Amino acid sequence: LTATPVRMTDTATNQLMSLFDNQIIAETPMSSLIAKGILATPYYHPINTNIDFDTTITLDEQNYIRKWGELSPALMEVVARTAERNELIIRTYMNRREEFGKTLIFALNATHCISLCEGLQKEAVRCDYIYCAHSGNAEKIARFKSGDLDVLVNINIMTEGSDVPEIQTVFLTRPTSSDVLLMQMI
Repeated sequence: LTATPVRMTDTATNQLMSLFDNQIIAETPMSSLIAKGILATPYYHPINTNIDFDTTITLDEQNYIRKWGELSPALMEVVARTAERNELIIRTYMNRREEFGKTLIFALNATHCISLCEGLQKEAVRCDYIYCAHSGNAEKIARFKSGDLDVLVNINIMTEGSDVPEIQTVFLTRPTSSDVLLMQMI
């Protein structure tokens, strides 16, 4: 059973499909699951940072984006270290903290993940962060689920198989051109 039979790459999709003799036995559209209340209805509220990164993108980075559909690691680092953008993310949360409730934030990389978490902690938000190279993730997820944390900042850890019905808000502070990843994060 999988909620996402289509993966980020054709190779990964083919590997998954081969486990099931290349057959999908039953399929339910996401819209049906939302209509039945199994999945939450997403409400999209874009926040414009008014920061122009286009002028800093090199030709190599443009080629990387075309090939992989994502920002290059170097460009991710530039965006992650942009204090003005990070402060806007934190202010947006703080200004609507009560409305947002339990919040999951998807960050770009470790620099971004830690920076957002530390910024929220300075505002007295019960917050922590998780990412693949960091220890203690299971304990932090348990604290988030139990209500000890109001915000959890992560890098693609909470995309698949995560079930935290109490989450009210998801911040997508990282770009993606992948429909699969976007659906998983939401």
